[in-house]
Amino acid sequence: MELVLGALLLGIALVILVVSVILPPRIHRSPATDDPDAAAEPGIIASIERATGAMLPSRYRRSLTADIELAGGGVSAGSVTARTIAASILIGVIVGALTVPLLGVLVAVLAPLGTPIALRMKADSIRRRFEDQLTDTLQLLASSLRAGNSLLKALDTVAEEAAQPTAKEFVRAVNEVRVGSDLGDALDNIAQRMHSTDFEWVSQAVDIHREVGGNLAEVLDQVSETLRDRNQMRRQIQSLSADGRLSAWVLMALPLVVPLLLTLINPGFLAPMISSPIGWVLLGVSAVLLLIGGLWIRRLVAMPL
Repeated sequence: MELVLGALLLGIALVILVVSVILPPRIHRSPATDDPDAAAEPGIIASIERATGAMLPSRYRRSLTADIELAGGGVSAGSVTARTIAASILIGVIVGALTVPLLGVLVAVLAPLGTPIALRMKADSIRRRFEDQLTDTLQLLASSLRAGNSLLKALDTVAEEAAQPTAKEFVRAVNEVRVGSDLGDALDNIAQRMHSTDFEWVSQAVDIHREVGGNLAEVLDQVSETLRDRNQMRRQIQSLSADGRLSAWVLMALPLVVPLLLTLINPGFLAPMISSPIGWVLLGVSAVLLLIGGLWIRRLVAMPL
């Protein structure tokens, strides 16, 4: 029963961590002014969040910041990390007090993984929608160019008429150009934020057009046709690998579901696993083997495109 209670508390911990990420930060305004752009008063929490952000590796901080921006969190990487660590320690203490100390430590160690995983899943979902909309985006862009609009006006048209998240990204690119950024750099930023190799082709086509001229609308049509063919092949590969991916989910879920069912049926059956050093070692070895197996299966069913 303790194992079931610990699993429930771990699920609650993950929910609390994700909610703490998506809540916007509170801005303390000066009582003498109602200016929304007034600087926030520095405090202990803000200082801890800035210090936590400074301690993060630069590559991880950039990746986490990009995921937060796409997920719409409105907070910094340091704030997310600080909240995650604080909530994990608190919930780990509660779990350890209600069950066994080892389970509390395990929750405190594993719970912080929930926030970046949830952010990455949401960001990847947005990136996939952007990729799915790319062919329609290129057609809209080419049609606007054929109508006699300039390239910047065509981008503005996409920002107004395209679906989300494409519209949001093009609005950001148009605003960057209007404040002085280079158009090629603005398009490259979209490709980097969306991790889109396909959109890099669009950015390169625009750069070549700006240097040597030519019919950009026709080039975009050719790129759109190429991307449509690649997406069709990608969907075929997804359908062929669906059986392997389903098997991966089942194999990864069995080691977690079966112990929970055994605990519900016979609460004392798995008690030695969480009350003896040998059981702790076996649980650790099992977790490592499960992780290796999951990565192996993921590599086997990964799509080449």
